[in-house]
Amino acid sequence: MDIQDWGAIGEMAGALLVGATLIFFAIELRQTTRSVETSALTGWLSARIAINEGFSEMGSETIIAGMRDPRTLGDNAVKFGLLHQTYMMHGQITHMFFKRGLIPTDLWETEMGITAALLLTPGARQWWDAGGKGQVTPEFAALMESTPPGQVFGWTAEDGFTSLEQAVGSVAPSGPSA
Repeated sequence: MDIQDWGAIGEMAGALLVGATLIFFAIELRQTTRSVETSALTGWLSARIAINEGFSEMGSETIIAGMRDPRTLGDNAVKFGLLHQTYMMHGQITHMFFKRGLIPTDLWETEMGITAALLLTPGARQWWDAGGKGQVTPEFAALMESTPPGQVFGWTAEDGFTSLEQAVGSVAPSGPSA
């Protein structure tokens, strides 16, 4: 074998090495992407759980009273508003994750419906119209205004778990208004 044959073998070996390296990097990139997505979704779920814990600390009767008329809550009215702000910001993050392909459509639709349904209650609507919608981006505020409400559960001492509409009693009949 002469030097040209060795050169051709070297070029072929180099090309194979470059190809193997590209395959290795593609596999590593895919694994890193899955790891980042999993971490993001785990953080998303942890935030959702924390919001639920925040609401549960208020107690069912306090939440229902706030959904009817937050003026009846006294010192808890501010906490009620902050919990709604947190819930809406979480909805906005959910929407951002969806736009980036990190959340499947069915989960996104469910979360957006639940978030929009809160605006049907007089108390949450009062918070929203008084400036709550200014706590999220204009794009997300418009999305909430146009999203069909989903089903949200409520609670009454008489009936136990029930629809939010039944628990609150006076839910706006035609969805969120602009």
